[in-house]
Amino acid sequence: MGITWVTRTSFDPFLIMISVDKRWYSHEGILNNKEFVLNHPSEDQAEAAWICGTKSGRDGDKIKLAGLKLVDSVAVKAPTIYGVTVAFECKVVDQIVTGDHTMFIGQVVGMSGNPDKSSHLFVAAKHKLFGMSGDGAQV
Repeated sequence: MGITWVTRTSFDPFLIMISVDKRWYSHEGILNNKEFVLNHPSEDQAEAAWICGTKSGRDGDKIKLAGLKLVDSVAVKAPTIYGVTVAFECKVVDQIVTGDHTMFIGQVVGMSGNPDKSSHLFVAAKHKLFGMSGDGAQV
C-alpha cells in the first residue's frame, strides 16, 4: 500500500498512526490481520513506490509489477519490502473510524532497514513524490 497520511503519535510506547480509505484493499487486510508494515522506500525505489501508490493489489500483483521483492519481517506476519531505508513493523492497538477513512494506530514491535540508504521517500502529494535526505534536506 502506498500511503500519505502517517504520523508518529508516541515515543513510549512507539506508536504510529496511518489513515486508510475504507475502499482500499489494504484496509481490508489490516482489519483482518491487525498488523501492518510501514516501509519507507529508498530514493532509488521511487518508480516502484509510485506504482504501489497508484495501483490496487485487488486488481493484480502490484509488488511484481513494481519490480519489488518481499522479505520476512522480524516480528509480524506482514512482509517487508527488500531494500527500503527503514521498515516499521506494527501491531494494531487501536482504530478510529473518521468518515471514509479508518485511523489505525500501530505499536512498533520490530524494525529493519538499510543503513546505507539515508535518503527516503516520505509523501506523495499533488502527483509527485517528495523525499528527505539523510541530512534532513527535502529531495
